Amino acid sequence: MPAASRGYDGRGATHGRFHDGVRMHGCLFLWLGLLLAIPASARASAQLPLRVAVSQANGEPFVLYDSDGRFRGGIAKDIIDQFARALAIKPQYLDLPRARVVPELLRGGIDAACFLAPAWVERPGRLQWSPSLFHIRQVIVSPASASPVRRADDLFGKRVGTLLNYTYPELQPFFADGRIQRADAPSEASNLAKLQRGRIEALLAIDLTILHQQTHGQLQQSLRIDALWGDANPVHCAFSQAFVTRLPGWRKPLEEMVANGQVQTWIDRYTGGRRIPAAQGLGVDCGNCAPPPAGRTD
Repeated sequence: MPAASRGYDGRGATHGRFHDGVRMHGCLFLWLGLLLAIPASARASAQLPLRVAVSQANGEPFVLYDSDGRFRGGIAKDIIDQFARALAIKPQYLDLPRARVVPELLRGGIDAACFLAPAWVERPGRLQWSPSLFHIRQVIVSPASASPVRRADDLFGKRVGTLLNYTYPELQPFFADGRIQRADAPSEASNLAKLQRGRIEALLAIDLTILHQQTHGQLQQSLRIDALWGDANPVHCAFSQAFVTRLPGWRKPLEEMVANGQVQTWIDRYTGGRRIPAAQGLGVDCGNCAPPPAGRTD
């Protein structure tokens, strides 16, 4: 009986140690799996695509489209492609109407959009903003034979091409009371076509767009370009809150490409390095604008 009892106790102890070992190894594998899962999850989050809104309404050279209406390049793509490479993420470009861009950023449907500014957005603090990337000026474009546009009353009684969903603070009171007739179009290319056909007498455009068109021979007639009175506007990229939470180092690549002059190099490639002088409302015929002095960026 004592021997049988010792034999039973021995088998029981062996059996217990076996299960203890299984439990210990199981816990070890469980903890190991959890530890490995944390960085894997973080890596997966960082490698989600960067969803970027583009809109043909922004005009050239900010966005370039082929003859089939497919997005193919421009300043926005230059900036975002380099930004994405620096963060080791893949950009995904999505065509969106301009009116939908900010709502989609706010709800997290997209991650980024360029060619925006805090001053153009209601309650801009809801988004995260890049540093100022470059500046643009509004210009008044008319046929070469037209009189200079030095002040608002030079446009009274005229039909002026504008962009849908854009505001023009300098001229808004005159649009509102009808002294200047606003003629909306979906893009600056549409307005240029209307000007060349004589359907409008002038149009409001962005200086870089006109310089790009001139540099690359896309304008079919000589044009007069008058700088609209007022300051140049800074242009930024805007990012969703979810994106900047996912990638906290997002600002540095943008700061670097501004500081090292890369953004200005891209712009000069599209505009031939020319500028439209800030004339505070004085008419300027920019057919032979000279390149800017070295180091000028606006």
